[in-house]
Amino acid sequence: MYERDFGFGLEFSKAKLKVVGALVLLGILLIALIFVFSSFFQPKAIAATLKDNPLHLKEKRFTELTVIVTNTTQETAKNVILKAEAEDSQALIIGTSSSDSEKIELIESGLNRKLSFLVWPRENIKEGNYRINISTTINGKKFTDSVVLQVFQD
Repeated sequence: MYERDFGFGLEFSKAKLKVVGALVLLGILLIALIFVFSSFFQPKAIAATLKDNPLHLKEKRFTELTVIVTNTTQETAKNVILKAEAEDSQALIIGTSSSDSEKIELIESGLNRKLSFLVWPRENIKEGNYRINISTTINGKKFTDSVVLQVFQD
């Protein structure tokens, strides 16, 4: 009743099938890469830097810790507390004028605020590396970062 070659025009050669398979696999791989790398392009909620690092105490007795807080959530954040603490509180004093924390009244979604803290090594500090931990909570999500201050006596 039907001819032997009848296949509704859906015949593929092995070469065509390999090409189509490779294109589908390449498409899936491209989509996966987009998802993986999209997180690299989002700003960090906390980005911290030290102005004078390493700190040579004979030249300068303090340095400035600059912290940029970005609201990476989808909603406006209110009353955000940013805290900067020395891992070794016997070695470093960190603060604005009287506190090791700062309150940010309002940060709209996707926007940031820049804050500064002064970092003073205590008189008896030894040469070495000292970690400073920075933390905040934005709309119920906790974020942390840290920097390391390198201190030299010379």
